[in-house]
Amino acid sequence: MQYPRLQLIDLPDEILFVIFKKIDNVVLLHSLFGINKRVNKILQDPIFTSHLNLLNRYSNDAVYGPSYPILNRFCLQILPKIHH
Repeated sequence: MQYPRLQLIDLPDEILFVIFKKIDNVVLLHSLFGINKRVNKILQDPIFTSHLNLLNRYSNDAVYGPSYPILNRFCLQILPKIHH
């Protein structure tokens, strides 16, 4: 018996919101922004864009920022489109 392949973008918006809320918003924006208009619309919701923390604190109390390619993409492509 074969089952149809279900992809992430086939899920209803409500389920995508639940899934996306469980993922770090910076990782989410960097990974999925630009896939298609529907995903972009969901990701531009203030739930995901009102607070972006680009710094990570590790167990040794070190704080690291994103790599240059990630920071560059945020500054040039993502932030201008989410208008924050």
